[in-house]
Amino acid sequence: HELLRAFLLRGRDNHLYIAVHETDYIRNNCPRLLHLLRQFSDRMFIHQTQGDAARIQDSLVLADKLHFVRRPVQAQPRATLRLNDEQESQGMYLRFSEIFDISGDQDFTIRWLVYSFLQFKSAGILTPEDMLFTNGDI
Repeated sequence: HELLRAFLLRGRDNHLYIAVHETDYIRNNCPRLLHLLRQFSDRMFIHQTQGDAARIQDSLVLADKLHFVRRPVQAQPRATLRLNDEQESQGMYLRFSEIFDISGDQDFTIRWLVYSFLQFKSAGILTPEDMLFTNGDI
């Protein structure tokens, strides 16, 4: 949480894009991630995969356009770590961009964000101050 927050605070050019098959785990078990999503709604995006992207079986973490980790089959522990590999990273970057682009839109992210905060508020996890949105958050 703190490392992601520090990354997002470091500069307005720092963005975090997350694409997941199911949002239930995040919605039910990740209040700090949801708090970051509200706090950095202009630079942090979570989309649920849809269509062909929802059938993808691998896991991918891109640090930037030079470094990534890819697990070919999510259920298996094997993974590939690539450091300073512009050519391979570019391919993974383009692949993730395509997955992210076809996996929902800003409207989904906003509806999910508002729904999640209302759930947390009704459970007493968030205070009214946490629910304040600044101009541009939504």
